Amino acid sequence: MPDALQSVLTELGLAIAPFRAVKTADQAVAFFRQLGYEIPAGAFGSAFNGLTTQASSLIAAIEQLVNASSESDVATALTSIYSKLVATVNAIEQLHTELQTNAGGIPNLDDLPGRLTDFLLLDYLNSARPQLHAGLHLLGLIEYVPNPPAGQTTRTVNWDRFTQFINSPGQIADDVYQWTSAFDATTFLQRLAELMKASGLPGGMYPQPNSTRAALSNSSAGLNELRFPIFQKGFTPATYSQFGITFSPADAQGGAAKGIALLPYIMGAADFQFDVCDRGQLIFQSSADIKGVGVVVRPPFNAQGILNAAGDFSASIAIAEKQISRRRSFSSDRPAARVCPSRVWAFRGSPKQQAENSTWASKVRFKPFASSSEVVTVTASSSRSCQD
Repeated sequence: MPDALQSVLTELGLAIAPFRAVKTADQAVAFFRQLGYEIPAGAFGSAFNGLTTQASSLIAAIEQLVNASSESDVATALTSIYSKLVATVNAIEQLHTELQTNAGGIPNLDDLPGRLTDFLLLDYLNSARPQLHAGLHLLGLIEYVPNPPAGQTTRTVNWDRFTQFINSPGQIADDVYQWTSAFDATTFLQRLAELMKASGLPGGMYPQPNSTRAALSNSSAGLNELRFPIFQKGFTPATYSQFGITFSPADAQGGAAKGIALLPYIMGAADFQFDVCDRGQLIFQSSADIKGVGVVVRPPFNAQGILNAAGDFSASIAIAEKQISRRRSFSSDRPAARVCPSRVWAFRGSPKQQAENSTWASKVRFKPFASSSEVVTVTASSSRSCQD
């Protein structure tokens, strides 16, 4: 509990700390413009100076906590942070009163305390917890508009949606993205891209290619899609290959509303192998381009498969151990080697001896050889892990 209290007080202090950098009336004008207010510089008086002073004192108290070397020092610093937080909140109320007196004609000035709280909280989350900020933005629980209309704030916490998210999440999807009426795929994909970037994942927004438009029978021009590469290999144009998933807008078709398509894609080759660990690799083989293959999700939550590959189509994805050739001598009473599940190994010896001695194998196929010194291929299937 003390550690949690310490964390909460510290982060609250850091969230309010930006006021320390607002030292002049002109800087205050620029700061409050982000909250949707055009406040003249002459409206800021002693209350504004008192707020900047309290914000500086709050940072000093946090530094005291950071440098605390004993439990008593920590307790003293926490008490100081709490008192400085209370004083800073009081200073904000005094500034609000001052602005109501000196610039009372500004629209929505009564909303200043709430707008300021939301802005400071989200501005701190965006810098200190970008992944959380992007996740909340994708869920529609917060809003961030870098260039809002006049009189509107750049950052807002939708406090009412936190309860709605539990009780009626589908309604939030309608309110934020118009899911059941006219799905706003652009906003959804942009916010999803923000979350991917904040999480350190590769990918980004690209123009929807003509091949995808044709596969989805889209008529809209200028659409963008989000590509999420899962495996990448190579560096030069001649050796580079990539496998991933595309999130692409799907236009309304007949009586079906707009939706989102999930389309696997490959760049560089139709066959590839990607290392997934030091012993394993992902093997993909396709007889045709897979851009026309995928799933389209439309309101309310109906999934429809699509298969627009030209001609015959077949594809397979498997995770297998890297093939290793082992050539060794063995006696008839000793297994030549253990066979890893669903893997291919090469052995030296007669087919009969290999089938009898490979106790791990549940399925064995081989081609007879004239000599027991020739190599046979054993393919095994088992429930055991390759790490056994």
